[in-house]
Amino acid sequence: MRLAFLLVALVANATAYACPPGPCLKYRHMQPPPAVRATATTYMRSVRAQPPNNPRALADFLTSSVWLPKNETVLGPNTLPALAIRFVDPRRDNTRRPIADDRVVLVRRIERRRHVTIVEVDGDVFELMQCRTGSRQWTSCLTARPDLSFDVPEQDIEQHGQFAKPPP
Repeated sequence: MRLAFLLVALVANATAYACPPGPCLKYRHMQPPPAVRATATTYMRSVRAQPPNNPRALADFLTSSVWLPKNETVLGPNTLPALAIRFVDPRRDNTRRPIADDRVVLVRRIERRRHVTIVEVDGDVFELMQCRTGSRQWTSCLTARPDLSFDVPEQDIEQHGQFAKPPP
């Protein structure tokens, strides 16, 4: 009887040393790493349209459609695809509810500099421009521009698809 009690006490102590009080971290190294969400560098407008020239109509243009990611990179084994963007204007009543898989972005800053429109998407700067979806189909795209900043008042903005600057 004493031997059984001693054996139970030793087994109980052995498991207590394996996992201390609280969550057991013994098998943490065997868990897969957490999934990472991919970020897209280009988003295409789901409803085909060209960007407006009127600066006041830009907010309506951004909020009137969903912007789909154009994935150019190969996703890794533990990488989730980028989410579509739905812009929301905080100054208006937004009756359309976003889908659960959409990333909701507030329209905060839109500036037009030298015929280039730049838009802030959660702290990143994107350029609003025309892009081609097919051989003869055009739509609007948001392309990441890490070289631009809203904090610098006027920058020399290089327009994509334009001629090079002449030498001085």
